[in-house]
Amino acid sequence: MIDLKQVKRQCRVDFDDDDDLLLDLLAAAEAEVTRITGRSAKELQEACGNGCCADWPAPVRQAILIRVAQLYRDPEGSEKPNSTFESLIRPYQKL
Repeated sequence: MIDLKQVKRQCRVDFDDDDDLLLDLLAAAEAEVTRITGRSAKELQEACGNGCCADWPAPVRQAILIRVAQLYRDPEGSEKPNSTFESLIRPYQKL
């Protein structure tokens, strides 16, 4: 699973004041990925190739981190998800 340390590294945050916000943004990004792909977190995590693992496939993990950083940078939500985010999760979308 993605932890706070990974999120802080992606967002280039080296202080603790925004930890709760970053965890909320992580949950929102994970929910967005499951909504867009039409797959549950468990389905996506199982796609990592190790049976029932507790982690996201690398492209999905990176997409989540990219989206968290974007949401952190743009708290008003005026930016739409970028093309890298979309291209990383596209292969996992249900048809």
